[in-house]
Amino acid sequence: RSVRRWAGVRDSAALFEFSQSSNLFVVVTIGSPGERIAEIIDLNTGITKARVPAANVTSLLFDPGGKRLALAGAELAVWRLADTNKTWSAPLSHEASALAWSPDGALLAVALERRKPLGQNEMAKACPVLLFDGSSGLEKSVFGQFGSRVARMSFHPNGEWLAVATWDDALTCGSTVWENARFSAEGAHRALRFSCDGSRVGYAPTRGELGLM
Repeated sequence: RSVRRWAGVRDSAALFEFSQSSNLFVVVTIGSPGERIAEIIDLNTGITKARVPAANVTSLLFDPGGKRLALAGAELAVWRLADTNKTWSAPLSHEASALAWSPDGALLAVALERRKPLGQNEMAKACPVLLFDGSSGLEKSVFGQFGSRVARMSFHPNGEWLAVATWDDALTCGSTVWENARFSAEGAHRALRFSCDGSRVGYAPTRGELGLM
């Protein structure tokens, strides 16, 4: 197969994502006239299924069913891909560093980078992880405040527990329902994922190791 290429943004990391439940792929590229867009492509046919604005997007993620796409920039927005309709959006105070959908798509977690405020906002003392209702866009709660940038997040298969890995080599796992039900362990931010049955979690104990808990 020939290699397909997209125009990128100089000095910026490439933003792309594969759907875990369909043959869709999304990439942030430069459209016309020079605006950033998220292009959603069917990998079976190579056909572009949709294009949506992605002016300030720093994180993006398909929902578990591959029917919605979350984009985090100046706002957190969820797009329905069937008709390219923005189902909801919510303004963000700071740049997003990570996104995570719960397995049933009911919750959407977004981590904010305290050192990168948006608009008239100022630097914050901590990096919050916010939980939104995946259908309505209502902010449900603040999962936690972290001392350094959140690099990765992963929901447990039961949808209740969320694991967060930060740049200061800390791993936190907690309930999204019970505020005091959580634990922390030393761990780098280079890897984080639950097994399908939720009995194990793969993570990085140090920056040079992979661990299975």
